[in-house]
Amino acid sequence: MSDYDKTIDPAVPVEGNNGEPKQDWNYQPNDDGAISIPVRIGSRLEDAPPMNQQPPVPNLADTDDSIVREYEKKYYRQSLYSDAPAPQPRIGDPNKQKRQWDFRDINVKVPAKHRYQTRAASGELQDTERTWAAIAHASAILTFLVLITVTPGVVLTALIPLGIYLAFRNKSEFVAFHALQAFTVQVVGTVGALLLLLTGGVVLGTLIAISLVLSLVLIGIPFLILFSLMLVGLVLFSFALPIAMVVYSMIAADAAYKGRNYRYPYVADWLDDQLKNGMLGSVI
Repeated sequence: MSDYDKTIDPAVPVEGNNGEPKQDWNYQPNDDGAISIPVRIGSRLEDAPPMNQQPPVPNLADTDDSIVREYEKKYYRQSLYSDAPAPQPRIGDPNKQKRQWDFRDINVKVPAKHRYQTRAASGELQDTERTWAAIAHASAILTFLVLITVTPGVVLTALIPLGIYLAFRNKSEFVAFHALQAFTVQVVGTVGALLLLLTGGVVLGTLIAISLVLSLVLIGIPFLILFSLMLVGLVLFSFALPIAMVVYSMIAADAAYKGRNYRYPYVADWLDDQLKNGMLGSVI
């Protein structure tokens, strides 16, 4: 038996109380100069059963899971772990119709621009109503032509849609509201543009004159440039209002002639508010 196959020799004296034998480690080298060191093999490995007969190692995950379940049942009287199978992904039924929501029994606050009752539909209108509503909008062309001639007649042409409103306010709500929109737009596009140009021109002209005086000492030159640019912008904006009036009026005239309830941006909502709660409701 070689030195590698040696086990603990019971004849070797024991040192201490732990039962460990005292071995002699003074080995002599072999002929080739190598020193053979014996390997100590414990008796437990010799007595161990074969690998195929060893007991299975317990699953720590199952043990921890059972401890958690026992703890929950003891203190919470129920397990927080769900024993139900995992939820399956929901698959839509292609044959199921889309649910239609019914808001008739729900108190829904309608936005401001739609909170008033819808006016007459095209099927309820007569040809006369559609024609007069279109004329009220189309009169903006005549107002624009008089405006560019700079004659006082612009005030009279702007009163055309107002006359149509007064004639149909008790006969046709469709014609009356279209005519009232046309009158408001023409007043803003003509009288409003003239007042803006006049007042803005006076203010900016005064500032430009002051800047000219101050420019003699080089202080007013930046203000002179600034106020001059503002005056140019004011003039362009004042001329743009009548042009926008004509464009929107042509769109509204076409819609009214086809029986549609055209609403000018901002103007229609403002008129609705005034007719319901404002001054126009008591005057006209």
